[in-house]
Amino acid sequence: MSTLAARRGKTPGNRMLASTVYRLIGPLAIALTLCSLSRAETSKSAPNGDAVPPPADLAARVKELFRVRCFECHGGTRTNGGIKILDSKLLLENAVVAGKPEESLLFELVTADDDSAMPPAGQPRLAANDVDAIRRWIAAGAPEFPGDVAVSNKDSQDAALAAVSGAEHVLTTILDHVRSTRISDRTYFRYFSINHLLTGGATREELDLHADAFAKAINHLSLEASLVRPTALDEPQRTVFAVDIRKLGWHKQPFHVHDEDGQANERSPLNLFDLVLLEYPYAAIYEDSETFDRLADEYLLPANLARPVPYVRIDWFVSTATQPPLYEDFLQLPTTFSELETGIGIDTAANVADGLAKRAGMAVSGVSRNNRVVERHPSKHGAFWQSFDFRSSKGRENIFQDPLRLHPTGGEMLFNLPNGLQGYYLATGEGRYLDSAPTDIVTDKFAENKTVRNGL
Repeated sequence: MSTLAARRGKTPGNRMLASTVYRLIGPLAIALTLCSLSRAETSKSAPNGDAVPPPADLAARVKELFRVRCFECHGGTRTNGGIKILDSKLLLENAVVAGKPEESLLFELVTADDDSAMPPAGQPRLAANDVDAIRRWIAAGAPEFPGDVAVSNKDSQDAALAAVSGAEHVLTTILDHVRSTRISDRTYFRYFSINHLLTGGATREELDLHADAFAKAINHLSLEASLVRPTALDEPQRTVFAVDIRKLGWHKQPFHVHDEDGQANERSPLNLFDLVLLEYPYAAIYEDSETFDRLADEYLLPANLARPVPYVRIDWFVSTATQPPLYEDFLQLPTTFSELETGIGIDTAANVADGLAKRAGMAVSGVSRNNRVVERHPSKHGAFWQSFDFRSSKGRENIFQDPLRLHPTGGEMLFNLPNGLQGYYLATGEGRYLDSAPTDIVTDKFAENKTVRNGL
């Protein structure tokens, strides 16, 4: 199924069936350790075994929480109720008793269930884990909030970019990297940025969290054997990153151009990453910008990009590329379960017959609304897990009636990628690919709309 038309859902029947189900939460969580070692070393354990972040991390998390949920009414020039939410010293004077959450006005307001509750009526309440973070921050002595990473203060050299916050910094950083890279390698680099977050303010911890998520995302979208770490180009800010797409396999061109009859003709010039550029909504061409013109001449045109987009925002990429349709585009997921088996190199039916598969059933599941079966198969990269999910637990769908001959409505496949991370695949009972699972069969309690989706 290496055709662009098929991957975009234009093959009859490949994404239209909505009668199935999927997400095996749990047994094979493989952690990708691409975050800073210092944070892992400074975390401690609570009596219940949960990791307790150090005070500095707590302060950073609470600051970002306040920035997102409270700053509009209690930040900048607005200090409703005498509270300036990002000033931890002022909070200690007016609303926080260090070490005593229950005696703090701030904690009283975020836990109130009457008209005094904050955020006010009409706005979503804080999630339980957010309230707990505030409690733990106060209990830890309300340590001072970390400062925000400074915006580049270099004098503008390009008048056309002066009015666009961060644009000159990002484009000149990319141009410098292009010029420092061998000509034969330049066209394989792609660039990503979180510099735009500095406009509204961002701590070092918040930026590092975005960078860690980005590193994890790109490796979950790769069929190569080695893990890849993005290269930060603008120390000490670390807001612009470069990735050699050859190391992720994204330079490959697996698509074909189809004629009016649906027949594949010549190979398409698009590579896997070009699909990101075609979807990207924040592209901008800076007219009269000498920096942009030089970048176009030295990089954008030689790289033969699908669109002249010099960089992609990291937060958009992480939230979009890890979901359909880009998720299956990057991993070239087929439209049927049998094709998936062939690609991975397993035969589940033969494994069951030969006693190589391990099967377990459960009457109650945290994912499925009915009884469920999970099955593990060995694979060349680790393991291949398959779930069997049912519309009911009655009749022939009762797994205890005949645990060998199952009649599932659908299922999820969870398998190790060549780099050791996990790939995901949802299918109907007939083995056809699905983007998402119906919530009357399975749910994801961590998703906002409870829908199990194919991807991260």
